[in-house]
Amino acid sequence: MMQMVMHMDAPKREPTKAITVRVPEGEYDALKAYAETRKVSLNMVVLDAIAEHTARLERQAALDDIAAFQKRLGKTTEPTSVEDLYEIRRARTVQFTSDRPKGDTQR
Repeated sequence: MMQMVMHMDAPKREPTKAITVRVPEGEYDALKAYAETRKVSLNMVVLDAIAEHTARLERQAALDDIAAFQKRLGKTTEPTSVEDLYEIRRARTVQFTSDRPKGDTQR
């Protein structure tokens, strides 16, 4: 029986830039131990930390945008978590869909 194998191109990597980071020896030892327990390189530990920090900044920016949008609409509540965002969206959906006549699917 002949099997077909799908060959996928490797994802294109963004060019990298070498940097030097100086940290106290104790923190270096902690990072190295963390990397060893996870069986990853120090580079991966740092890249993961940067990715987590970037995601946190993006989440905060999204919350800030939502708060600014609510302020423009005269809302007084401030979103504090993902669950709050879902609740706000559900409430807005109900508000917008309850204004339409039944059977009206156009926006």
